Amino acid sequence: MSEAPSEPARPGCLLCLLQTSASMYQHAGDEGKQDTKLTYARYALDLVLDAIAKLDHPQVRGLYVGAIGYSARPGEAPVFTSLLPGADREPYLVPLKELAAQGLPRWPNDARSWIDVQKTDGAGALAGERAPAGQALAYAYHLVQMWLGRHPDAWPLLVVHSGDEEGFDAAHALVSESLPLLHALAGPVHLAHVACTGARPEPIFGKQPDASEGQRWQDLWQRSCPVGSKDGRPYRALAINTNPWPLLKHLLLSPPEGKVPWPAPEGVENTSSENVPATLWQDRALCYVKKGNAENEWEDAWGSAPGRLVAAVSDGASEGIFAKAWSHLLAESFVAAVPDLGDSAARTAWIEKLRTIWAEIINVQSLRWSQQNKVNQTGAAATLLTLQVQPGAGPEAPWRWRSWAVGDSCLFCVRDNRLRAAFPVVAAAHFAMGPPLLRTNGDASLPAPVCAEGECRPGDLFVLATDAVAQWMLQQVEEGGAPDWGALTKLDEEAWRRQIDAAREEQRIANDDCTLLVVRVGGASGGSADRLQGR
Repeated sequence: MSEAPSEPARPGCLLCLLQTSASMYQHAGDEGKQDTKLTYARYALDLVLDAIAKLDHPQVRGLYVGAIGYSARPGEAPVFTSLLPGADREPYLVPLKELAAQGLPRWPNDARSWIDVQKTDGAGALAGERAPAGQALAYAYHLVQMWLGRHPDAWPLLVVHSGDEEGFDAAHALVSESLPLLHALAGPVHLAHVACTGARPEPIFGKQPDASEGQRWQDLWQRSCPVGSKDGRPYRALAINTNPWPLLKHLLLSPPEGKVPWPAPEGVENTSSENVPATLWQDRALCYVKKGNAENEWEDAWGSAPGRLVAAVSDGASEGIFAKAWSHLLAESFVAAVPDLGDSAARTAWIEKLRTIWAEIINVQSLRWSQQNKVNQTGAAATLLTLQVQPGAGPEAPWRWRSWAVGDSCLFCVRDNRLRAAFPVVAAAHFAMGPPLLRTNGDASLPAPVCAEGECRPGDLFVLATDAVAQWMLQQVEEGGAPDWGALTKLDEEAWRRQIDAAREEQRIANDDCTLLVVRVGGASGGSADRLQGR
């Protein structure tokens, strides 16, 4: 009698970053030993992968793993190289079972050697002098965000950054805050740091570094995800000069948190939402059409329901047809109905309903045959970015926010005029030519939205931006000239348009429709009625 087929393994993801710049070739530890920091860092990751491969646990049976080496020459973009066995030099994620089945070489203690730093020879990664940790972590964010779009039902993901004390700049801080906001169905993405350095002989395992160590290690501890407490002190996923496996095992095998239940929005039927205090939400929109187009050719859209603390922006794709009607329908319908985009069945039903409405709006039967042909073959497509906010249950309780994204419209989370996090893109270089889109064509596969969520407090600012202006803002952040975020709440629209014109003239921003929806929570507001497309 044959055995019943087992349930397919639920996917998970472990992505390791390994710094391979010049400083990692310095010796570590005892002066009499010639082992480099890179040797120790590589060995630590080998031990971790070897230990995971020996586990028999539901949360690792379907695990995908990746290992990426990185460094850069001064003034040049980072080089990323896969360090896993195989011929492919590009970074990739492979099933752990598939990797474990290969005949891997072994260390003297019989642990298998999973990480192959020799693969970087000739590829440029080992030649780099600089350790661009922030850019490397942004690349990991990009891979994880795309992976979540394909595996929304995944176990919580784990990103491990391994290196020395180099490269932890402002870009690293931004991505460190942004990465744990990404959520799979089972819980948030975890971020751990594994450091090997000859600068401090005593190991650190999870505990907060002493103040005498300086701000660098204190900051890195804060940027690592929590892993509980010990002896009444909080522990985080930071290991310096010691085996990180117990910390990482805790993160991999802890019971999944799942998404915190989000209450159904009140007053969906009553779009005025007059019973909700207006002081909880203040918003304004700034919009500018693509240069060369008329105002009525603007294909972005935005919607806001202050009474329910909900907003959305959508960017119509220019290669489609009647994209303006589709983007407006997506934004308006979301703030009116607030569907649960995390529920596959509810999401599909919502999109199917909108496809029917869109066909009615454009009156397909009245179109010329060429237009009908393009509707049938291409249709319209658009991005969608949403924001929902929930005030705390009491005066001291934290507020919460949640965002869903399909495509590259971006959310910026700002506190005290400082950018704290971005979603779903964290680097100007990662705006793709062909992002995922919601399409009117029913034959097209429906991409799963990516989710981010976190805590906020009264006075925090959220900026929802379509891709051209979002990329421009991230570029300013990366160049050290961050926008004056607070000024956006009162900046005259004509003055903002002049800024866009100047940026277009200097080719610092793509010539495309530009839309910002600026939301301040817990501030004074002029009213609570729903606002759509500025009407």
